[in-house]
Amino acid sequence: MKDKRQTSTPSKAEDTPASGNTSTRKGGGVISGLALVIALGACAVSAYLFTELQKFRAQTNSMVEDSTSALKSGVDSDIESVKTEISGLSSQLGSVSDDFTGKLSKMGTDLDTKTQDAFTELANSTAAAVQELTSKTESEITSLANASAEQRGTLQTELETAMSTRFENVQQSLATLRDDLHKTRDIATRGQRDWMLAEINYLLRTGGHRVRLAGDVKSAVLALRAASDRLHELGDTRYSPVRDQIAEEVAELRQVGDPDIEGVAFEIEKLSKRADALPLPPSAVEKAMEVAKEDPSEVDTRAVADQLIESLKNLVKVENSDGTPRIRPGKPTKEQLSASEVLRLNLQAARLSALRRDQETFILHMESAENYVREKYHQDDDVTRAYLEDLAVLKAQPIVPSVSKLGQALILFNEIHSKRGET
Repeated sequence: MKDKRQTSTPSKAEDTPASGNTSTRKGGGVISGLALVIALGACAVSAYLFTELQKFRAQTNSMVEDSTSALKSGVDSDIESVKTEISGLSSQLGSVSDDFTGKLSKMGTDLDTKTQDAFTELANSTAAAVQELTSKTESEITSLANASAEQRGTLQTELETAMSTRFENVQQSLATLRDDLHKTRDIATRGQRDWMLAEINYLLRTGGHRVRLAGDVKSAVLALRAASDRLHELGDTRYSPVRDQIAEEVAELRQVGDPDIEGVAFEIEKLSKRADALPLPPSAVEKAMEVAKEDPSEVDTRAVADQLIESLKNLVKVENSDGTPRIRPGKPTKEQLSASEVLRLNLQAARLSALRRDQETFILHMESAENYVREKYHQDDDVTRAYLEDLAVLKAQPIVPSVSKLGQALILFNEIHSKRGET
């Protein structure tokens, strides 16, 4: 029993797929038929619609052609009528234009004539009016100018008088106020002020002394500038002229160079060494011998003898036992010294004066040496002439700087100081 059931079950399963395939095939055929029918219907409809469209297009083209021809004929007729009307209007316009041109030309001529007449009349009347107005204006301007000048002169005089009076009053008030202020400050700073004034006086004196006594320009400039700085610190405007004078003195000192004292001393030493080479003048005996050679009848034998004895006295030296010269007590005279020794003494005195920067004494000794050379030496000799020229050049050398304005600041300071009653 069991085996039969197992055998019969597969047979039923095999029969089921066969029946399913049959029903599927039937459904596919129906759908294909329907699709074919629909396609044929669509083709028929398309053919009908195409035919109708062709008919409509033909009708439309016919209607358009008819309308176009009718419209064209109407437009052509309208254009012709318009052209006819335009031609008529053109002829009318030409006649009107000619008429208008003639009238316009006539109107222009009339207008030009009237305008010219009007302009001429207006110009004449305007010129007369302008002339009258100009004359009136000039007379009024002249009268106004005269009145204005008189009034301006009066006002200017009154204004100048008032301003002058006012200015004088203000100046007096300022002077009074300035004096009161200075007095108040002087009372408040009496001790310090006196000390600063004394210092300024000392610096001004020092500046002058450094130049005159030592020829030290740099120290003098420093002293004068220090005095100007102290005046600035003092703050008293009454001493402003002193500062201005100090500035001028400093400017002049800066332009003056320091004298070459060493060079002057060296040149004097050279002149001292050259003193022995100066030729003495010929003696009376030599002169008499020269005269005798020329004319023996003119020789004074007594005078020659006296000169010879005097020459012998000068050649003989009287000495003490210790070899010292026997001279009279007191200062030796120039006659007791040789010519070169006296000249050297004058030159050495001039050298010392130069080193001491004593200009007056230096010039005095140089002139003494120059006069001595002219007196004791042969003037016609070239050596003597050259020596005198060197002495003159050396005498002209400045020993102390020449400053014309130096010391004026001190004088001005003392004047202002004394006017204020300060001690």
